Amino acid sequence: MEHYRGYITFTIFCSFQPDSDVINLNEVQSDLDTLSETQNMDYIGGSNSREITQDIHTIQGAEGGFLQDSAEDRLRKIESEKDSLSLHVSVLTDQIDAQAEKIRDLEYSLAERRDKIINTEDMLQSWSSLVAAIMAQQSTLASFFSGIPQKRKSDSQSESKAKYEQERKPRVFIESWKKEFDGIE
Repeated sequence: MEHYRGYITFTIFCSFQPDSDVINLNEVQSDLDTLSETQNMDYIGGSNSREITQDIHTIQGAEGGFLQDSAEDRLRKIESEKDSLSLHVSVLTDQIDAQAEKIRDLEYSLAERRDKIINTEDMLQSWSSLVAAIMAQQSTLASFFSGIPQKRKSDSQSESKAKYEQERKPRVFIESWKKEFDGIE
């Protein structure tokens, strides 16, 4: 019964694993080679044993060819996958190159914007200093102009006094001269 189970195991193995490696095929073939026709006939008995033995050899030959075809199919499939992966690698490389170029462009743009920001900050600092200077001048001018009315009043009073004094001096001089002249007479 063990030989018959080996035959069923072989059949199941071939039925469910058509893509098995050549190494597994060699193992299975060596297991089948160890079975002889006589052992199969002794176990099964009768005329059906020859048919089963022929079936074993037929399966053995067919499965061997199937596995070789399968190996060739697998090789073609692997080569196809290799080509597909090469294409994927090529596409990804192109995408990486495009992304790297975008990154370089963005870095350049960022550097330009930093320069503009620095220039703007410098300009704002200059404007801030200028505004502070103008505000100081405005304060000085405001205090100067606020003092002008008082100064005008003061100057006006001084001028009036000076004018009065000027007018008075000739009068005083004339009066004093008159007194002297009258005193001579």
